[in-house]
Amino acid sequence: MAMKPKIVVLDDWTKFWGNQPAVERLRERGDVTIYTTPASGEDEVLRRLRDATVAVANRERTPLNARVLREADKLELIGQTGRISPSIDAEAATERGIALVAAGGQPGSHVAVAELGLALMLALAREIPRNDRRVREADWVVLGPGSWWTSVLPHLMVPDLRRALVETTARKLVVLNLTDQPGETFGFAPEDHLAVLREQAPELTIDVVLGDETHVGDHDSLRKAA
Repeated sequence: MAMKPKIVVLDDWTKFWGNQPAVERLRERGDVTIYTTPASGEDEVLRRLRDATVAVANRERTPLNARVLREADKLELIGQTGRISPSIDAEAATERGIALVAAGGQPGSHVAVAELGLALMLALAREIPRNDRRVREADWVVLGPGSWWTSVLPHLMVPDLRRALVETTARKLVVLNLTDQPGETFGFAPEDHLAVLREQAPELTIDVVLGDETHVGDHDSLRKAA
């Protein structure tokens, strides 16, 4: 049985997080520790992050600089209420393969906590940090086949995963569906699938497009779309 991830709330100085329903739902997915006093310095921050998989930072209360992120070697995900602020070294996090998520609600509000709790649960459920690392280290990345709007394109809706897909040195292969799908891509030709992919992620380069030639009506249009 897989061990639950260790989730650390670094700086709940107002003791707000402890009784939030979103946090109770997080406890179902991981071992949650909430610190309610400021850390005395970097060394104490590192002690709090020891063996932590996920860290939650409230606004700019706890600086997470390059040294902290480098030495917190189990850390895979950081969540912050509000936006990702300069108190987190985003470049160092990216180098370490640590995913970043933020909540758009007013920092310290019920909405912010609920949004961040949901974001963390989704990230844990979908293994976003591990998938980010897998994409960056892969030789090939394959998109498709599958429901275009609900299975293929959603990978591009997660900022860290999208960034990994764009930046990876792996070759990228798109496997086209054999036909359109009622309710999602009804009336789509193979080239329409590629057009939608480019519209959603114009910075994404595709190396190979794989399709069944017996299901491709206009080969020239598909080549141009690719």
